[in-house]
Amino acid sequence: MQYQKEEVRERILEAALAEFERSGYYRASMRKIAVGSKVPIGNLYRYFASKEALFDAVVKEASEAIPRFIAKSYEHFLTFDVSDLRRLAEEISVAISDIADRYGREFLILIDKSEGSAYAQFYNGIRMRLEEMFLFGIFPRPTKGNRMLAKTIADGFLTGLLTFWRETRGEERRQLIHRLAKFYFNGVESRI
Repeated sequence: MQYQKEEVRERILEAALAEFERSGYYRASMRKIAVGSKVPIGNLYRYFASKEALFDAVVKEASEAIPRFIAKSYEHFLTFDVSDLRRLAEEISVAISDIADRYGREFLILIDKSEGSAYAQFYNGIRMRLEEMFLFGIFPRPTKGNRMLAKTIADGFLTGLLTFWRETRGEERRQLIHRLAKFYFNGVESRI
């Protein structure tokens, strides 16, 4: 019986991350992952039974961290006094920046490269959660017009985050995310 080694598993995961970034889930090749990790293809399948299992191992933490963050923000959003939205904006920008630093590559794979996987609808799920957060956190009633505004606000916020996530790193990204959160949350009650 062959035992799995953590170092080999990590090499496989890193090679898979690079392959999914480059090719996306649908076009990713287990053979290329095997070559990239310097693990024979047969041995690769001892660590991960399928491409689906390997993709899940690569993106699972990120796929759980982001909805968890949105749920926590949503709870805060509903309980915060409108006059304290400045503090909420600060908390949101710090949390998003931390997630970007930790899961940036994986998050972009989920958003841009998950076609054909169980995560193909990840972007829509995130957008809908943000829309609900804005709808119930900002508006007194969920009317059709308020729903459309909440959807538009969520789309704009998510588009801005993705732009920063794709095009910046480090402190520059943190500052831009902070400014975006301030723009969307500070004084929102007076702008709607």
